[in-house]
Amino acid sequence: MPALRPDVLTTLHRLAPGRDRMDALVQQIARLQSKGDDGYSEGLFPSQRCYRFLPYEVEDDGLFMTAVVIYALQQVRDVLSTDSRALVDAMTRRAVANYPKYLGNEGVPLYNYWQNHPTERYFPNGAIFPHFRHFRLPEDIDTTAYAYLTKPHPRADAVWLKQERLPFHANRTHATIQNTLPRYRHLRAYSTWLGYPSMPLDFDVCVLTNLMLVVFEHQLPLNRHDLDTLTFIAAAIESGDYRTAPFRVAPWYPRPSLILYHVARLVGTYDVPYLHTLRDDLVRRLRRQFDETTLYLERVILSTSLMRLGAPPAVDRLPASLDNEVDRFFFFTASLLTALDNRVTWALAKHPVFHLHYRCRAHSLALLLEHEAWRLRRG
Repeated sequence: MPALRPDVLTTLHRLAPGRDRMDALVQQIARLQSKGDDGYSEGLFPSQRCYRFLPYEVEDDGLFMTAVVIYALQQVRDVLSTDSRALVDAMTRRAVANYPKYLGNEGVPLYNYWQNHPTERYFPNGAIFPHFRHFRLPEDIDTTAYAYLTKPHPRADAVWLKQERLPFHANRTHATIQNTLPRYRHLRAYSTWLGYPSMPLDFDVCVLTNLMLVVFEHQLPLNRHDLDTLTFIAAAIESGDYRTAPFRVAPWYPRPSLILYHVARLVGTYDVPYLHTLRDDLVRRLRRQFDETTLYLERVILSTSLMRLGAPPAVDRLPASLDNEVDRFFFFTASLLTALDNRVTWALAKHPVFHLHYRCRAHSLALLLEHEAWRLRRG
């Protein structure tokens, strides 16, 4: 992953917090968007799959990280300068032009992490996995949610997703989840995957908060699955499972900081039934997690989360080692064993030796931009 140029680092450190620094961050993010000459389709943001125990890092042109970057940019657009807003709009147009490539093969508005059209590209640039269809993944809630959040879809699509497809794959519709803590197995909450009956059911707090952002944005009526999903999100926090068993409640984001960030984003955006009483508790937990966290970008997202909930920021400066900190941060994790519906493999799946980490420099900078925007909003 190419390092930030020295002049970029110097500029970011020289500029005071506020719109000037935000302009510099937006400009750098725009430079990172592919022009179509680096192995990526024009409009995608380069990201990498990494394995910490070997010198393994490959380029990954999945849709997810690009959609996550665009969502972060759109959420701060209102406080950007006129020039930065124009850049965000241009980046959005180039990015969403790629979305049709990632639609599923059923002709319905569901999205895959990896490209389906005109050819399938699962585990792109890998040496082994791309040669076995066993490793091709179905469409998923997480990528679909970010696609809906960043590209306007007809309300009818959101209604169809909510009423027809999500319940079909929810827990206890056709099977009962095994790969979570026993106290959650009765909940009729949504599972991550939206295809392939052979894929095991799993509950992920962060994935489900992203889905609920779509539900509340479209003002869709809540059903039993939604209420059980919200019950699961609340219980994962209140019980402390997000700290003691993060992989069991968020196998794709198995770090307490990331779980708190996602829940705080949902709570801070909407007055959500079952979650509105979490606000004060979340602030306490965020402060505790901040004190225990050493990674700079994790501290940034915790500080942003505090501001979302009305508390003052906890981060006030950029580190001298910003480039290294950006390089160390990863947002998303995939365990190589979670596609097997087996308690033994899931017991092993939580161990880092089986994990691939996904990182994206543009997204790391977008998280810094998000923090600057919230500081500005607080005045």
